[in-house]
Amino acid sequence: MKDINFLNLKCDNSTAKKQKVRSKEQIYTIRLLPHAIDEGTNYAFDRSIKRHKLPNGSEVVCSGLDCPYCADGIKSYITNYIVVDLLNSTSDFPNGVYVLVYDSNFAMKLSRFKKAVREQYNIDISSLYDDGCFFNVNVFKGNSARVNYEFSVYTKGRYSKDISSESDIINFVNSENMPELDKFINKENLESEKKDESYFDSIVSAFTERVIGDEFGDFSKNAGQSIIDVFKPISKDDGNIFTETVDKSATTSDFDEFISDFDNILQ
Repeated sequence: MKDINFLNLKCDNSTAKKQKVRSKEQIYTIRLLPHAIDEGTNYAFDRSIKRHKLPNGSEVVCSGLDCPYCADGIKSYITNYIVVDLLNSTSDFPNGVYVLVYDSNFAMKLSRFKKAVREQYNIDISSLYDDGCFFNVNVFKGNSARVNYEFSVYTKGRYSKDISSESDIINFVNSENMPELDKFINKENLESEKKDESYFDSIVSAFTERVIGDEFGDFSKNAGQSIIDVFKPISKDDGNIFTETVDKSATTSDFDEFISDFDNILQ
């Protein structure tokens, strides 16, 4: 597996004599996981919530254009979230699925990283491809003592079992242990078994068309077996929607070249 290192990007890291200066760092290897939005008809990899902090110390979620707290000039702040699969780390966090809360500095680095990868290779790091969706996040302090890539991982409500389908992820982020996410994640997916079969077909179609088709159409044009063929939807009966691995025999020289040249955009 190819790990993608955030720190290799030129993203205003602290430097001294053209060398990065950092304290003892922590490294997290993660991948982004999708969660449902828009009543289960769409999906997202990262979201944000705007909250108002009231004079009495309580907090309320901003209601948008007609928000009375915005009209009254009540101060607000935005919290960013990603649902991630923590594969490996040098910290005390065990492997598992988490809701990762990150600050604006981390958001800027993540945005630049996504842009660099997309512009160079027309590939989205949040894709479902076996190698492309994993990357490292390093947390360290530079010579200014400022923490770079600072983020916190929500351990409350952590899913303790293997994630086998998108429905499991939806149920995880909708669990009663994470009430603050209820404002933007679909609440009705807990009843997904009652929905018509077309509901599941629409999820499969969305992933295949929007993620695999759009992001890998050009990349797989010379492949003997297309990327779309590699990701075979699994029947609903066994609890899965998508495979989480690819047939290694389906990989091509295009992908090998992509991996071998990947460091070029990160230096």
